[in-house]
Amino acid sequence: MERTKKRRTRYTPEQARASEKEMVEQFDLEFPVGAIVDYWKTLPFGPVVRTKIRHSAWIIGGSENEPGNPICKVEGVGGGVSIFHIKAPDDN
Repeated sequence: MERTKKRRTRYTPEQARASEKEMVEQFDLEFPVGAIVDYWKTLPFGPVVRTKIRHSAWIIGGSENEPGNPICKVEGVGGGVSIFHIKAPDDN
């Protein structure tokens, strides 16, 4: 069986920046400053920490042709954390 190589979607610089901006705006709407969230230091099986958002999200890194990394600040953690490590708390 012949293997085919998966193609990575390439965005124009304008598309990448628009996508990043939309992602950050959506995150900030869902998790405003002060919101209680669950945070994983490591994915997917690290321990979950209940904390609060202390700064809205922004983009770091990236280049003209590659998207950056969306991050935010949470209480109890120095520096920014990936918004992909944040979720609404499970209150089960």
